[in-house]
Amino acid sequence: MVQPPNKQHLSGLLQSLSRQSAKSQLEGLCHRQDAEIRELRLTEDYSQEHWIVAIVVSAKALNICFRTHFSIAAATNLAVKGFGLSAENVTSEVAKDCIGEFCNLTAGSIRRTLQKAKVIEDVPGLSLPTVHKAEDYVAAPKHDVIDCWAMQILGSEVICASNLSIFDWERVRHLEATKLATMLVSDAGTISFLPGS
Repeated sequence: MVQPPNKQHLSGLLQSLSRQSAKSQLEGLCHRQDAEIRELRLTEDYSQEHWIVAIVVSAKALNICFRTHFSIAAATNLAVKGFGLSAENVTSEVAKDCIGEFCNLTAGSIRRTLQKAKVIEDVPGLSLPTVHKAEDYVAAPKHDVIDCWAMQILGSEVICASNLSIFDWERVRHLEATKLATMLVSDAGTISFLPGS
């Protein structure tokens, strides 16, 4: 008799995939291997002015909305110290574009890893990254799992989140047979579309 899917376990695998993809992409873009993931405490104040970049991986089996919350100061610091852009070329728009590229690479890594694990067999959609002021962002109302964490690198911190909507738990079970560390697909490199790179 086939056991029903362990939704908590599968959700944990998807959360781990999102976190490890984000960490790998940020480290690749910054040419470092020391990004730290930090759990968020409910007592911390996140109400300061900040921006959000969101991108969605959509398929028949699941949707993943990956978001990064950041201040312009943190994004500028990453653009200069991590991505190697010259300080005089890093406007607030360029700083936001850097975070958009990070989100795009992370979502692409998640999508390709899910394809490699055969969780996604259809042609998945990948939205363009969208940038919002935090107070203007409206999240979709229902998700099966929401995971949030902080990532620190080069003296900057960004808050990442994955909202997971699972439509086919049986399909997601394909993750159980994989070793995520060996399945992660990375293509981090230089950001060539930005001025001064």
